[in-house]
Amino acid sequence: MSVEIIVVIVVNGAFSFAQEFRAERAVRALSALLPETAVVRRAGRKLTIPAGELVPGDIVLLKEGDRISADARVIRSSELKLDMSTLTGESEPVLRESEPVAELPGDPLEAPNVVFAGTLLAILPNIVLF
Repeated sequence: MSVEIIVVIVVNGAFSFAQEFRAERAVRALSALLPETAVVRRAGRKLTIPAGELVPGDIVLLKEGDRISADARVIRSSELKLDMSTLTGESEPVLRESEPVAELPGDPLEAPNVVFAGTLLAILPNIVLF
C-alpha cells in the first residue's frame, strides 16, 4: 500500500511542477507585451517614466501605435480605436470614447471608455468609399 502512495505523490509532484513551469512561461510572455516606459503628465509636466511606476491619477499620453502600459479610463480622445486582438481575438479595432457611462456593463471588455494593458492603440482615419 505504501508503494501506491509514493507513486501518487511523485505523479502529483510532476504535474504540479509542469503546471508551475507553464504558468511562469505565460507570465513572461504577457510581460513581453507590456511596454517598459509610459509618457505621463504629472504636475503639469510631460514625463517618460518606467511603466511599473504608474500610479492611479497619472494621465497617460498615448499616440497611434503605442502599446497600452496599464488598464486606464479614457478622459479625452478623438476617434480612438483599440486593437484588442490580444484579449479578445477580434480582428477589427474597437472604438473607445471618453464619454462617461451611467452603468458599467457586466463584462469590463465592453466598457466603451476603458483601455487595457497590452493592447495596441490603432487610430484609423475614417475612410469614405463611393
